[in-house]
Amino acid sequence: MEEVVCKVKHPMKGYCAIIKDVLPLQDTLSGLKITAQFTHMNSANPFKTEVLDYDNVVEVSYVTLISVGGHRD
Repeated sequence: MEEVVCKVKHPMKGYCAIIKDVLPLQDTLSGLKITAQFTHMNSANPFKTEVLDYDNVVEVSYVTLISVGGHRD
């Protein structure tokens, strides 16, 4: 899944990230936090990951991966 961070004054606001893990039973309104890996390029900190409150995520895109032409009977 890909998500967009949208928390007021959050340094990564507006950046896209891939959700790597969901952390249940957290002390938040939804009870969830997520581990997100940001997709923007930053040579100083490649593959930046951060734990975010699920309630700060406002847009999620679901992607289904399929194999095309790789299987022969």
